[in-house]
Amino acid sequence: MNTKLKIFIIAGEVSGDILGAKIMKELPNVEFVGVGGENMIKQGLKSIFPISDIAVMGIVEVLSHVKTLQNRINQTIQSILLEKPDIVLTIDSPGFARPVIKAIKKQHLLPLPKFYHVVAPQVWAWGAKRAKKFANTFDKLYCFFDFEVPFFTKYGLKTIAVGHPIAEGLNKYKTNTKQTNVITLIPGSRLSEVKKTLPILRKVVREISAENPTKYHYVIPTVETTDSYIKQATYNWVIQPTIIPSKDR
Repeated sequence: MNTKLKIFIIAGEVSGDILGAKIMKELPNVEFVGVGGENMIKQGLKSIFPISDIAVMGIVEVLSHVKTLQNRINQTIQSILLEKPDIVLTIDSPGFARPVIKAIKKQHLLPLPKFYHVVAPQVWAWGAKRAKKFANTFDKLYCFFDFEVPFFTKYGLKTIAVGHPIAEGLNKYKTNTKQTNVITLIPGSRLSEVKKTLPILRKVVREISAENPTKYHYVIPTVETTDSYIKQATYNWVIQPTIIPSKDR
């Protein structure tokens, strides 16, 4: 009899994929199935479909991908019903997670998995009403900051502050470049936002470097969904940035 804990894990975008990989690494004796990107795949996940299919943002992009999104929601629901996990762990992307969970609860799956979520919505900035919706959806929430906890516990949602993951690397960071004046350009992790912000960043580089083209060295970190586009888009920049692939980011 297999008593190994099974977690159906869902990451809807690149930042969630990074978090998901960290979680998987810390839980080596757990069986993971679900949706993830290159980082989670390196930890052994066989993603049921590419993460790029659901890593969309903005009303225009969402509407243009609505058929794909609905198909992936349905596929995820069916996969959860088939796998019968102990826990469904969703990472950010509540717009994808909530309809999946709502549908699973309607199926009366026995035993019903526990629904855990990582990354609390910024209800302190965008409206506390979302906290109640989360409490009605999830069994446990992992947030980044201590001050976020009371927003959710007041509605009965068990909430645990785990700290912001960026803090893990602050004291370990070392630069490999000999340049002293380095400017990092961060156009985003979703292709739609990269297409909008990269032309603006190009103008900024041109303006900063107008008087002294060699004063600054520019680097652009990429992720799997943006790497090839950024390389192509920056190929003809007068001031050439260094492209940092996701594995070296």
